Amino acid sequence: MNQSLNSTWQIASASFFGGPLAGFYLLHKNYNALGLLSSAKFFLKLGVVFTSLLVFLAIFAPKGFTGVLLAVIYSLLIKSYADKKQRKYYSTHIENGGLKASQWQWLLISIISITITFAVAISIALLLMFFAPGILPDRWGV
Repeated sequence: MNQSLNSTWQIASASFFGGPLAGFYLLHKNYNALGLLSSAKFFLKLGVVFTSLLVFLAIFAPKGFTGVLLAVIYSLLIKSYADKKQRKYYSTHIENGGLKASQWQWLLISIISITITFAVAISIALLLMFFAPGILPDRWGV
């Protein structure tokens, strides 16, 4: 079966706009399409772990922290990894008539990823507000 692969730019764009979960999910999807199932599972798990850490960072970040620089850094790191480890597979795949993933796909995955990330962040923040308000920063006003 000829499955589509995402380019490194699609992966980096999804990472920036949809968070690390989106970028790691596209890495997972590419590895899955290539039949490298252990790598695929690893990157899906890494996406969940990294996104969870990012949520906690956002909750406990100092006032005025926007995270844009952080988003640029992790997006570039994910793109760099994709360039080193997946670019040759992608190039060979396309040269052999393989399918490119749709531009709409990474955008949709980004929207879903950022929605999930915000839902988890709000849920964690609410749980902390009700059950452990003393550990939240003063800016939360609890």
